[in-house]
Amino acid sequence: SHHMEKLLLPAEGIFVAAGTSGSGKSSLLIDAPGYALFGSNATRVRARKQTALRHRDHPGEPMSVRVLYQFDDGQQLMFARGLDARNSAWAEVYQVKGEESTLLASGSQDVARVVARQIGVDWRQFYASFVCRQDELTLLTRLAGRERKEIVQQMLGMRELDKSAEMVTKKLRTYNQEIKALSSALGDYDLPDEEEAEKAL
Repeated sequence: SHHMEKLLLPAEGIFVAAGTSGSGKSSLLIDAPGYALFGSNATRVRARKQTALRHRDHPGEPMSVRVLYQFDDGQQLMFARGLDARNSAWAEVYQVKGEESTLLASGSQDVARVVARQIGVDWRQFYASFVCRQDELTLLTRLAGRERKEIVQQMLGMRELDKSAEMVTKKLRTYNQEIKALSSALGDYDLPDEEEAEKAL
């Protein structure tokens, strides 16, 4: 939906992007940053070909998205990704200092490594963290207790984390049972006394 578009988000506070359905709100605020970081996987059209990301009125032109992130330590990184005139995909990361920029990585694999190191999430976690669908939001207002917790965990992609916690809890329970069984089998055996007895011999 966007051609030669630029957007600067406020550093603090709340902002609202209003517009009719299909006007490009989600593509500008969610799909564009997600695409710059992760490629077409992080967009709502991830099941389609990357060529579907081109502007509908400019199908033959090169396409690119550039997103500048400023981190808490002051570091600025620009993630850029796009398609050239021959439909070949490219991806780059630049370190930005003032008016100058230095290429840090080029190619999807090298860019993915920078994203993993600097952003720390994959495309599924990114999308789940930044997107809350209207029907999910409406459902939250109707649920309570355990049901609400489950839908929030689903929205945030936390099910795998819960599964890991359950596995750890189960293993700890098993180990505690084994420790109790061993303690019971040893009975009144006192290790320090046995060591003293061996020294006396």
